[in-house]
Amino acid sequence: MMSAKILIIDDEKDMRTYLGTLFRKEGFEIESASNGEEGVALAKSFQPHLITLDVMMPKKSGLKAYTELRT
Repeated sequence: MMSAKILIIDDEKDMRTYLGTLFRKEGFEIESASNGEEGVALAKSFQPHLITLDVMMPKKSGLKAYTELRT
């Protein structure tokens, strides 16, 4: 059975590491991005089942990334 995929988009490395560790321990496949621009591009190729998204980030805010991901 394939595990669910989670994409973590956060500019804080500690938060990406923490969430990644937490989700991996539960058996999820994890990818992460350090800004909204990178996250949107990665979401298109990785096709996650769930995305955790920080609101305030460089290059593209979480709100702009969310809007782009929804379209």
